Amino acid sequence: PKSHSVFHCMGTVDELTSLIGISKEHCPETCFLKDQLYKIQCCLQDINSHIATPPYQAMESKRLRTIFDPTGQLSSELEQWIDEMDKELP
Repeated sequence: PKSHSVFHCMGTVDELTSLIGISKEHCPETCFLKDQLYKIQCCLQDINSHIATPPYQAMESKRLRTIFDPTGQLSSELEQWIDEMDKELP
């Protein structure tokens, strides 16, 4: 049913992706964040794909193509961005 928590989760991720898109449009062309925001949007779409089709329901060929951040590199990169941005805060 549409009231299932999976749909609420997917809707929340979609809203976040949309808000990031709006933020990107308001960034100046020279803003270093544009590339980071784009990468985050792509990751969120991958996450939504995983939410929509849990591994136990996906065909093996899809599971092999959709392994998400197995080395933790994306998570580490995001943490680094956060640390860099925190330095700029008062």
